[in-house]
Amino acid sequence: MKLHPLGASIVFLSLAAWLAIMPRPVLAQDEEAPAPEAPAEEAPEPQTTADPEIPVDQLGLLLQPLTKDELVVEADAWRDLLKQKVSQISSAEIAVKRQNKQVEESEEQTETAKAKTEAVQNDVAAVKQKTDQVAKDAAEAGPDEADEVSSEASAVAAEADAVNTEAAALKAEAEQDAEAAQQQKEALLEDLPVLREQKTALIDRVNAVLDALETKGGDVEEYRTYVSAVSGINIDTSDASATWTAITGWLTSEQGGLRWVYNILKFLGILLVAYFVSKILYFVTYRATGAWPQASNLLRDFLSRFVQQAVLFLGLIAGLAALEVNIGPMLAAIGAAGLVVGLALQDTLSNFASGLLMLAYRPFDVGEVIEAAGVMGKVESMNMVSTHIKTFDNRHMVVPNSQIWGGIITNASTSNIRRVDLTFSVGYDDDLAKAQEILERLVREHPKVLDDPEPMVKLNELGESSIDFICWPWCQAADYGEVKWGLLRAVKDEFDRNGISIPFPQRDIHVYQASPAAEASVS
Repeated sequence: MKLHPLGASIVFLSLAAWLAIMPRPVLAQDEEAPAPEAPAEEAPEPQTTADPEIPVDQLGLLLQPLTKDELVVEADAWRDLLKQKVSQISSAEIAVKRQNKQVEESEEQTETAKAKTEAVQNDVAAVKQKTDQVAKDAAEAGPDEADEVSSEASAVAAEADAVNTEAAALKAEAEQDAEAAQQQKEALLEDLPVLREQKTALIDRVNAVLDALETKGGDVEEYRTYVSAVSGINIDTSDASATWTAITGWLTSEQGGLRWVYNILKFLGILLVAYFVSKILYFVTYRATGAWPQASNLLRDFLSRFVQQAVLFLGLIAGLAALEVNIGPMLAAIGAAGLVVGLALQDTLSNFASGLLMLAYRPFDVGEVIEAAGVMGKVESMNMVSTHIKTFDNRHMVVPNSQIWGGIITNASTSNIRRVDLTFSVGYDDDLAKAQEILERLVREHPKVLDDPEPMVKLNELGESSIDFICWPWCQAADYGEVKWGLLRAVKDEFDRNGISIPFPQRDIHVYQASPAAEASVS
C-alpha cells in the first residue's frame, strides 16, 4: 500500500519538527545542608547549651555562678548555635530562589508545550483535510485506486492521532513538573517562618548570656555586632508569594508579630499606669507638704511636679524595657557623656541650683508681687530653671532663676501694708505753710490712707528751682496704686485752686547791648 506523496510529506515534516524542538523537563535537585563546623578540640565544653530551648529565666539562673572565662565559653557556644540556625535559614532562602527559577523555567516549558501542541494539532487537521481531498479525487478516478488511497489515509490519520496523543502527554508532564516545583517552593516557604522563630528564640538566649558576661566585665561588643547583623528577616520583594508568606508567617509567629503586639500592649499599659500613679502621687505630695508650716507654695508645687515627672520617667524606662529595648547602653552613654552635657548645660545647671536655693531660702512665693532682674509683677509659678512672672500690663515673663537669685529681689507682698513715697515741689515764692496744710489735709481725707502708722508730710529739700515736700502715707498693699494715683491728682487740683505753682527746671538768659565806643575799641 502506497501513501500519497503530499500527505506523507506533511506528516513526516510535522513529526520531525516536533521531535527537534520539544524541550525536556527539568528535574528539581535537593540542596544539601552545609555540614556543621567541628568544635575546637581544646575548647572547654559549654554547660548551658544542652537544651537550646531552655527558658530565658532558667538560663539566667544557670549563668549566675559562672565566671567570666566560663561565660565566654557559653557565649561562643550559643553564638555557634545561632550561626548554625542562620546558615539553615540562608540555605532555605537560597533554595527558594533556585526553586523560583525552576518554577519560571517549568512555566515557560509548559507554555511552549501548549503552543507546540496547538501547532501539531493544526498540522494534523491540515493533513486530514488534504488526505480527505486526495481520497475524494481517487474515488472519482476509480474503485481500486480509491480503496488504496482510503487505506493510506486511515494509516496517516492513525499516525497523526498518535502524534497528538504524545504531544498532549508531554504537555501534561510539563504541567506536573511545574506544579511539583511550586509545591516544593511552598514547602520551603512554610519552613522559613519556623526557622526564623527558632532564630529569634536563640537571639534572646544569646543576649541573656551576653548580659551576664557584660555584668562580670567581659567584652561583648563583637558578639552584639554579630547578633545585630543576623537579626531581622530578609524579604525578596521581587517574589510576591515569598514576601506574603514571610509577612504572614512573622505576624502569626509567637516570636514575631504576636510577641511585638504583646510588648506594645505592655508598653502602653505601663505608660497608662505610670500616668495615673504620677497624678495620685502629685496630689499626695502636695497635701503632705501643705501640712508642713514652713513649706512655701513654690516648694509644694516644685516637689509635687518633681515627683510626678520622676514617676513618668521611670514609667517610660519600664515601658522601653517591656519593648525589649536595651536601656543599659543608653544609660551608660548618658553617664559617659555627663561631662560634655554638663559643660553644654552649665547655664541650665546654674538656673537649677539657683532654683533650689530660692526654694530653701524662700525670698518670695506664688502670688506675691516682686521686682527682680528688671521685671516687676506677680509670681505665677517656678520650675527647675525659670520663674514665671505676670506683669501688671498682662505680659507673661519667663525669667531664668540665676538672674533672679544673682540680683536684687524686691518683694512687695511680704507685709500687708505699704508706704507710698510721693514728692511734691512748690516755687520759692509760694506759701510753704499753706502748701503743707493742703498736703496734710488731702492725706488725712483720703479713705484708703491708714492712721497707723501716721502719715508724714515734711519739707525735704531746697532744690535749684523748687522746694520739695515729701509725702509718705501708709495703706494696705492692695490699695497702693489707688492711693498713689488718687493723691497725685488731688494735690495737682488743690495747688491750682490755691495758686500754688509746681515749678519746672528753667534758665534765664540775659542779653546785654554793647555801646558803640566798646565795639570800636574791640575792632
